[in-house]
Amino acid sequence: MDLILNKDLSEIATMELDQTIDYAAVCQAVTDLTQNDNNSWKLIETLAADIADLILQEFHPEAVTVVIKKFILPNTQWVSVQVTRQQLKQSQNRSSAFLRLRGLPFDVTPPKVMEFLEGYNAQPNTLVFDFNDRGHPTGEAFVEFQTADDAKRACKELNGLFLGKRYIELFHTTHREWE
Repeated sequence: MDLILNKDLSEIATMELDQTIDYAAVCQAVTDLTQNDNNSWKLIETLAADIADLILQEFHPEAVTVVIKKFILPNTQWVSVQVTRQQLKQSQNRSSAFLRLRGLPFDVTPPKVMEFLEGYNAQPNTLVFDFNDRGHPTGEAFVEFQTADDAKRACKELNGLFLGKRYIELFHTTHREWE
């Protein structure tokens, strides 16, 4: 796994030690996250996103890039995923309370989606289904949660669970995509 952390070091001579990134602590935090028995990642994309979110929240770089390579596939050197995340500016904080759901059954109803999201403070009046140019459902929906923490908890705990016979993926998204 490769981690690239971006931090403005132009004023490094005047920086206090607590304003820098403790890379040993980053390594330990990532190790702790990946060895936690409560986590069961089915996709390396989800693992990369969780690592990026952890680093942004705990170590506050301006941006982080996580590259994970998987070496277990025959006849390939590796398969990899790269995720880059940036710190949200104050004006963007509202966007972190939005999630995109992918993999929904095409005939799912709003009450079924809200039942799936029960206990996470999803706002029913913000649920929007995505349709293609022919008016058919794409299996995606967007929803806003009461707080960014509710959205984060839902994303972490519900990602990869099934709604009916469909495997549901949850992703953080923005207010702009929701509109």
